[in-house]
Amino acid sequence: MKRVLTIQDISCLGKCSLTTALPIISALGAETVILPTAVLSTHTMFKNFTCKDLTDQIEPIINHWKSENVQFDAVYPGYLGTTEQINQVKDIFRLFKKDGTLIFVDPVMADNGKLYPAFVLPEVLLPATTALGTVDAFGREKGLLAGANVVMPNLSPTEVRGKYLLYDNKICTGDEAAECIRCMRTRVSKVGYHVIESRGDHPSFKPGYK
Repeated sequence: MKRVLTIQDISCLGKCSLTTALPIISALGAETVILPTAVLSTHTMFKNFTCKDLTDQIEPIINHWKSENVQFDAVYPGYLGTTEQINQVKDIFRLFKKDGTLIFVDPVMADNGKLYPAFVLPEVLLPATTALGTVDAFGREKGLLAGANVVMPNLSPTEVRGKYLLYDNKICTGDEAAECIRCMRTRVSKVGYHVIESRGDHPSFKPGYK
């Protein structure tokens, strides 16, 4: 029996990614090995879904397979959420590709004919704005999952925030700065990311570059 490795996220509810790849490949008569990149409670068309990023589990799993001398007849990656995961999959190709191993690359990069923002401008700093959170209770989380890589908690003194309200019903106008940061850390962690409190330069940024 042929053995196929498929690498992508899994939605506990929803007909996509590993949830469909596993039964379909198995029905074709192959032994299907899965490597989940993330676990979502539902696919992203549902509201209030949770997401657990599994990037830190990929390397230990690969190492265990190598120690067991596991071989694959085909490797089939789907959607990858981070540059680190892309590099990990490249390592999988290098480690497991033998003569006759088929590599199927399914670049999940768009919905409804439109590229995900991270692919249109891969080096852009794309904010999940407070406005997203104002129109949707989970708008900022959805922005991150759609490709945003910057969040902007309101750190201005509370007594001056009312002087620059750009729209009605803006969220977080009464929270203290420390409370905003705690809330942001919690929200970001629920979709599989963590907050870095640095200036926020892109990794390719070079000081003094114009």
